[in-house]
Amino acid sequence: MDNKQKFSMKFVAQQTGLTTHAIRVWEKRYAAIVPERSPSNRRLFSIEDLKRLEHLAKATQAGHSIGQIAKLTNQELENLCSQGPSPSEATKPTKKNESVTPRAIANLSDTESCIRSCVDAINRMDARNLSDTVDNAENLLGLRELLVSVVDPLVTRLSTNSHRDGASIARNSFSSSVLRSLLSQKFIKRNQGHDRPLLLITTPAGQWEEVGAILVDLYSQSLGWRSLYLGPDLPAEEIVLAAAQNTPSAISVVIAEHNTDYAVAEELIKIKNGLKHTPLLVGGHSSGGYAKLIRDVGGRHFFDLSHLGDELRLLHKLESH
Repeated sequence: MDNKQKFSMKFVAQQTGLTTHAIRVWEKRYAAIVPERSPSNRRLFSIEDLKRLEHLAKATQAGHSIGQIAKLTNQELENLCSQGPSPSEATKPTKKNESVTPRAIANLSDTESCIRSCVDAINRMDARNLSDTVDNAENLLGLRELLVSVVDPLVTRLSTNSHRDGASIARNSFSSSVLRSLLSQKFIKRNQGHDRPLLLITTPAGQWEEVGAILVDLYSQSLGWRSLYLGPDLPAEEIVLAAAQNTPSAISVVIAEHNTDYAVAEELIKIKNGLKHTPLLVGGHSSGGYAKLIRDVGGRHFFDLSHLGDELRLLHKLESH
């Protein structure tokens, strides 16, 4: 292969099994890869970039955090990949499912392919196929990677591509209902030991979409946090009261529905004013428009589940000292 040849984002995603979403996040947030840009500002990847992403993909699939390995040299990444899975991943019991056929495994080896399969099932309102696709992906990827690399970008994509016609509204309602049901069945057995930090989770007043909040709940548990989901559409006063009663290490507010008024902004200000020194983590696929406000009031804006994980690890580390 010509060492001077350049590759498109689509080609690299297909070759590495990574989603284009993951590649962009690894570039923007972690500087794990720095592709060239074409005159039209499209990413162009070299053969070295491709090899590096393949090693990064292999290492993260083995259980290593992208935040910990993003700065490693290519040689260090190659050495890491040759060592096999991380200790925590190696001790995990293997989950087997006899219903997963070789064809399903081949189709789901690429998370982008899995996301497309989910979208196709949603477009056809095929709940059984959607459930099977999600379950097969969990078998292959593990719960944490399923949430980060499949469900989180899937929910964002559905929101981005939504239209206000009747068919799209029906599909959005269908996907929210089925995903909420599927994710609720996957809740990790809670360890109520008080040595673990507590995260309160909710959506603000006027926000009824709760798939994102359930994702945060599941993901925080997978990182070793205790979690308490307060439900959707919670006024600021009740969120502050819940914090006073439970003394959490942090509160996560998820914004999934786009509003044109200032109601959500006002709720965020009230929440932060009432929280005093409790960290406020705000995210969700409609939270981008509030990023500056979140920072201005002293909150932390997370872009996706992977970023939320970094914030939670940092808070836990600070709390431990």
